[in-house]
Amino acid sequence: MVSKKKAKGNTNPADEMLALGIHMLRDKIFASCSAGRPFKVDGFGTWAPSLQPDGSVEVQFRPDKTLIDALNAPFVLSTLSEHAEKPVPSWITLIDPE
Repeated sequence: MVSKKKAKGNTNPADEMLALGIHMLRDKIFASCSAGRPFKVDGFGTWAPSLQPDGSVEVQFRPDKTLIDALNAPFVLSTLSEHAEKPVPSWITLIDPE
């Protein structure tokens, strides 16, 4: 089931290998979920089949904490830096450790 169709203008061997790897991963996910088993990629997430009341199957993706943290890191840092120079609202009590 691996597609051998090349993308237009894609002549880089590394890109071709990456595309092949992604297609192979997709095929493994499909095979596992079709058999009713979840498929996990460490550091990335888990694809799990879910049988619906109408008899259809949905595949749900649950990202690993590693991926969630990596994706959220830029937002957390930008949010902290945005608020770092703002005055603390009066209803917040700062705790001085000394």
